[in-house]
Amino acid sequence: MPIAVDESRYPVVTMTFPELPSDEDIQDFIAVNLRLLAKKERHATVVDMRPIAEAAPQQRRMTADYVRQNYAALQQWRAGVAFVSSSRFTRGIVAAVMWLQRPPYEWAVVASVEAGIAWCEARLR
Repeated sequence: MPIAVDESRYPVVTMTFPELPSDEDIQDFIAVNLRLLAKKERHATVVDMRPIAEAAPQQRRMTADYVRQNYAALQQWRAGVAFVSSSRFTRGIVAAVMWLQRPPYEWAVVASVEAGIAWCEARLR
C-alpha cells in the first residue's frame, strides 16, 4: 500500500506510511514533498509513522539525501514537521534521519495525528 496523502487541511498536509514501506514508497514520499516545495508556499506536514513495522537503512539515507539536496527550499517553505509515533522503533527512525541530516525547520514527535495538526498549525501562525 502506498503512502496516503491528505491535503484537505492545506497548508497542513498529512502523510501516512504503510506498514512495510518500499523504496518506491520512499521515492513517492519525496516526490510529494518536492511537489509541495514547488508551490513556493509556506506549509507544514504531519508524518504518521505509527503503521511502520520495518524500514531499511537505505530508506533513511534516501530521506536524509532529500533533505540535504533541498535544504534551502525546506528552510524557506517548510514551517515544520510533526512525526506521529507510538513506538521506540519509529522514534528511532526519526532519530536516525535527523542524525544523518538535521533539517532546517522545527520538528516534533507527537502521539496522534490531531496533535500533529495542532502543532503544525501553531508553526504556521
